[in-house]
Amino acid sequence: MSARGEVADFWDEVLRLWIAGEDHQIAELPAWFASYKGTGVGSLDLSTYPDPYVGDLRGGTHDVKIIALGLNPGTGYPQLQGPQGTWTGRIAEQGYGHCFERSPAEDPDTWIALHGKPSLYWKNLTTFSRRWLGDDSVSVHNILNLELYPWHSNKLTAAITPPPELIEKYVWAPVQEADAEIVFAFGKPWFSVCDALELPEAASWGPGGEALPGSTVEGWRVVAYRLPSEQFVLVSAQPGYAGPPGPERTHVLRGLVEDLQAQWASTTPLSHMGDPSGNEPVPRAGQPDERHEAKILEVSERMRLVLEMVAVLHRRGYQRLRIVPGMSGSGLYWRVSITPSANVRPEPRLGGVDHVDDHKHLVAFWTNADEQVFGEELSAKATSSALADHFENQFPDVLAAARGSDWSYAGWYVEMLSHVDAGFYPVFYADDLTIEDELIPLIGAQQRTKPRLPLPPQPVDRADEARSSPWVKLS
Repeated sequence: MSARGEVADFWDEVLRLWIAGEDHQIAELPAWFASYKGTGVGSLDLSTYPDPYVGDLRGGTHDVKIIALGLNPGTGYPQLQGPQGTWTGRIAEQGYGHCFERSPAEDPDTWIALHGKPSLYWKNLTTFSRRWLGDDSVSVHNILNLELYPWHSNKLTAAITPPPELIEKYVWAPVQEADAEIVFAFGKPWFSVCDALELPEAASWGPGGEALPGSTVEGWRVVAYRLPSEQFVLVSAQPGYAGPPGPERTHVLRGLVEDLQAQWASTTPLSHMGDPSGNEPVPRAGQPDERHEAKILEVSERMRLVLEMVAVLHRRGYQRLRIVPGMSGSGLYWRVSITPSANVRPEPRLGGVDHVDDHKHLVAFWTNADEQVFGEELSAKATSSALADHFENQFPDVLAAARGSDWSYAGWYVEMLSHVDAGFYPVFYADDLTIEDELIPLIGAQQRTKPRLPLPPQPVDRADEARSSPWVKLS
């Protein structure tokens, strides 16, 4: 299971226990809970449920375009988040991770009926997201907002000092599986968190760093850190404010990020492969970085093993197992869903290429941003057969639904692997991708002219398969 799914499941269980009136502080939560000791107006409100995130953390329901990290969920309201609260009832019915009407922006009518006006934080965050993406259609459902400290309080009157390993597990791990190239962290405590996790600092502006060009905001500090996934974490804080920036600061941030991305343009896992549109990659400045080249080879090897693993599973009798590969929304990462043919559908917008029908069931998902493969640490001597053994243990339900013959697809898959041997990888979807002449594009770098591959054949009908089977039973 992905980190996003594991963390979502964890919080589902925490909220289930809280709603049932049981002790919700399971696993490592007591240490997290003890990391803030506010008093007075900053005391914890334990009459309302812990609220660690808003948005589609699990993935598959909404397209996350912006990731924002806050400090804590703020004031709790018994009418909404108490044991008999409106949102509590919805969570009890749907599960915390599947409920998308439990925040001021997701359920503005209930919020406004209680407060008389919209939530200022969510108004600012939504406006910032639209400005940043240049898209007025962006809504709360495109935002994933995670908190540094999950419990409610009216104010913060003490430091938040969570154990770094908990933030690594419950925040950084799922964030690195999302598509957003930039992770925004608002509030001074995030500086300490990133430093405690020893995240590499890519750049620093404001107090203690370079001057912030074009900014008139006194005391504003911005630091860019680099995650292992090669996403940037942009921590922004100014005295007395821990929210998203307004128009002026957004403009300044955009300039900083553009400069930063230009400096690091050659450090993404697929930067040597070009993009799905077939454009040639931007040449690297200066001499090759041996560590970067080694990283590229390591990532490519994992991608190849995953694709070859499926061929091994085909040989073991699971020819109805299909891949749906594509590029992340940022265009930086290759990813693949592995699912039975019964769970794919043709996508008319892309010429009829396979798309996953239901992302919640019978799907194994992997992205090359993840150094593990389906939870497995791969050694330098890892084989596709060994990975297939691991897949059989991890996803028996997926394989049970994929057992059977589909010779046309298995043949198509062998042809696809011949291109993988040459360093090219299939792409079924990406931002602004169009598939012409019923061919799918591949990404690669060994040749200037990239190959193209026919669409995968439509799944066989079980009845047709039975009629055409060459095998006979001897009595």
